Amino acid sequence: MTQMVDTEKLQVLMEILSQWSGRHGENEKKTPYGILRTLHNSDSHGSKSTCPVLKNSTMPSVTLLVQSTIERIHTLVETCNRWTGPIVLVIYLSSGKEMAQIDSFRSSDYCSNITILPYVASSSTEKQLKYPINVLRNMGLDIVTTSHVLVADVDFIPSSNLDQMILSSLMSMTKILKNEMNENSLDAIVIPAFEQIDKKNCNTYEECNKYITNMPSTFEDLKLCYEEKKCAVFKSHVNLEGHQSTNSEQWLQRQWYDAPNESIKLSDSPNGDSNRNIRQIKCISSTRYEPFVVMPWCPISNGIENKYQVNKSLVHLPLSPYFDERFHGYGKNKIQEIVHLRAKGYRFFVLPEGFIIHRPHPTSDSKKIW
Repeated sequence: MTQMVDTEKLQVLMEILSQWSGRHGENEKKTPYGILRTLHNSDSHGSKSTCPVLKNSTMPSVTLLVQSTIERIHTLVETCNRWTGPIVLVIYLSSGKEMAQIDSFRSSDYCSNITILPYVASSSTEKQLKYPINVLRNMGLDIVTTSHVLVADVDFIPSSNLDQMILSSLMSMTKILKNEMNENSLDAIVIPAFEQIDKKNCNTYEECNKYITNMPSTFEDLKLCYEEKKCAVFKSHVNLEGHQSTNSEQWLQRQWYDAPNESIKLSDSPNGDSNRNIRQIKCISSTRYEPFVVMPWCPISNGIENKYQVNKSLVHLPLSPYFDERFHGYGKNKIQEIVHLRAKGYRFFVLPEGFIIHRPHPTSDSKKIW
């Protein structure tokens, strides 16, 4: 029932999870995109990073990173309406012929703040059998240049102005106020995750797309949807432990803060919450816990050279770990990252008011196989 996972147990936990993933032992497996990045070669994970050193005068910044297949890209139209900060999209293509659809989306006015990275399938069966979800996530992480990143899936739509709510909390955190982010800045912000369960006639992506623009966009919208039993905590009906430690029911009652003098202190909040403390998750009750989190990425430096410097003419290594690329398809691919963060001593806090909500869609091939 403790927040911290014993570091000595991390290797065992990751090996067990990798066995479930189907890629146990693939520690040095080569792919068209390089050697798989795993826990075993983590020292070299940041070699492709474009992370700059953000000077101490830099305000915190956050990127939304999503991975998607071509048939789900329409979801991003609504996401771009609600998220004004940088977005990185890594998109899986079954063949190079689908590139034209990316070019069409890129040239539209839907999303001027998006960077798109294509990944072309390595085989005709990869998408169904071994969808490389963590490879896609890591490709996106390589080009993130902000102080923080939220890694989500394209089917999750953010609440309105979620990026601004995240930045408001980050600006108020003690470590940010000290203008320093380094290897000791081990704090992650959990974004409460919900899903719309009122989904009639949703058998194809075209049919399901009609729900996107009607998804709750504000806290009040979400609470009403939840009370009317049209929305629920994400996957709570099949995987209660997945988001249970977030205590979303408490969050829906606006219990967003801890008692004074505990946790992270807020200052000058625009909502009048000055000197109140974002609620910390004191007890993570399951190793199956898999929230979506904002984690520190590019370091904010106070001007002193530190061990994250790769080369004076290059970049600094990211602060948080990459995903283990042995995990593919459906299941356990995000749990391993949360286990890794816990083993490194991260504290987890819950964002007030903002959330993400899962759009209805047909069951994926990967889940059917799972």
